[in-house]
Amino acid sequence: MHKYRALLTLAPFLVVFMMASSCQNENKLISPNGSAQIQIALDFPAGPSESVLGKQLGTQAIDDVTISVLDAVTREVLINLQQLEIVFSEQFDTNVAQGELNIPLTGDFQTIEIIVFATDVSNNLFLSGKSNPTTLASGEIRQVPIIIALRAPNLVAHTGTVSASSVYQNSFPASLGIDFEFGTSWFSGGTVADGQESTYTWNAPSNTFISVCGIVNNTHHADAGLRTGYGFGTVTFQLYSGPNATGQLIFEETVDYPKNSALPFVKVAPLASGRSLRLNFHGPENQERGGFSELLIVSL
Repeated sequence: MHKYRALLTLAPFLVVFMMASSCQNENKLISPNGSAQIQIALDFPAGPSESVLGKQLGTQAIDDVTISVLDAVTREVLINLQQLEIVFSEQFDTNVAQGELNIPLTGDFQTIEIIVFATDVSNNLFLSGKSNPTTLASGEIRQVPIIIALRAPNLVAHTGTVSASSVYQNSFPASLGIDFEFGTSWFSGGTVADGQESTYTWNAPSNTFISVCGIVNNTHHADAGLRTGYGFGTVTFQLYSGPNATGQLIFEETVDYPKNSALPFVKVAPLASGRSLRLNFHGPENQERGGFSELLIVSL
């Protein structure tokens, strides 16, 4: 297990320095047990050339950055959505994201893929990027940075079909959860219809690799009276190999429902392929109805 130090500047051109080392001496890398040193440059869109959910991309106020790492050969997940800390850097005179990554290197050579997901939480803007497969050699010190372009993510939820365990008064259908509108929501029929657990199922048109998926709460609903108090306690994300939550359960993770209006988004990283995604919502806040505004599924 080797420690990687990551530093990410949140500017139009972002730079990450990552270092893997079993030990260091006078700032020089030595590798008695095998290590490597690399640099990563994140290319951030500097102008409004792209948009996400109708919003133009530029130099955003990025306040959430996570990194995932895959073994490019076996597809084993080595790091899953490790969050970096956002701090101000006097050296770069801007905010940076920094943290240590512990990546298990299994031999003299390791081929990895690095996936970055960044969020401007206040504006519900999302960016993602993935490196090309990169092979690291024991003792290597790489001078040329690995460039990862952060761009509008490949959102695929709208390409599939959705269903739900219930719908409130037939007025808030499941389709409102994939309509790219934060002002609308799917709402369940409440505890009368579902008891303490409601389900929402997304079916992909074909086997789909899902790097990140998540939901946005009702904070931006067009009806101000529905913006809070109509969520749940937790949500479990399940990825299945077959349609309609059938076949092999490939991935499962339970997270808290995002009740905070300042943090309206929660995500998980299956980093795997499947045909359907089921969301199990537990502990409704309101007995009458509960739901969310948007399901986001990123495929890289």
